[in-house]
Amino acid sequence: MTGATPGAVTFVGAGPGAADLLTFRAARAIAEADVVIWAASLVHPDVLDHARQDAEVLDSARMSLEDLTAVYRRAARGEVARVARVHSGDPALWGGTQEQIDRCQALGLAVEVVPGVSAFSAVAALARRELTIPEVAQSVVLTRLGGGKTPMPPGEEVREFARHGTTMAVFLSAARSGRLAAELLAGGYPPTTPVV
Repeated sequence: MTGATPGAVTFVGAGPGAADLLTFRAARAIAEADVVIWAASLVHPDVLDHARQDAEVLDSARMSLEDLTAVYRRAARGEVARVARVHSGDPALWGGTQEQIDRCQALGLAVEVVPGVSAFSAVAALARRELTIPEVAQSVVLTRLGGGKTPMPPGEEVREFARHGTTMAVFLSAARSGRLAAELLAGGYPPTTPVV
């Protein structure tokens, strides 16, 4: 298809796990896609119920950035009209999407980002808890425990944020709960701090 119109890539937030927390816009983006790239280990399989029968479905678990870019190049050449790149949670938070978005834009593709329900909102709803309470906390810090593949910038350690005493949503840290508790306590959270 030489000279074909470049396609579009939609980065879709699949939400925190339950397929029925997918937004209408996310479901529509998946339903309209010729190619659906999803993280099978992180996204509920029922999300694929929205995909067309003839859609090409690819598991991103074994795909490198170069592999993903190869699919985006197909869209740039007009070989496929729409690609849905489905991420767990919200693509704006630890989604690894910026490099992909930059590459898509460099290829001349139309790019849309569809937000997903983030885990911190879903957990608060499940626990029936408000995250901001007058005269207790009017801010919410979204962070993660340092020590992983990506180092934390100076001053962004959990201990430093804990010094403020406000509500904190800590992502990607459940496997290191002991260290997380130590950091929160060292930063000044009292041992009686509610944890959800």
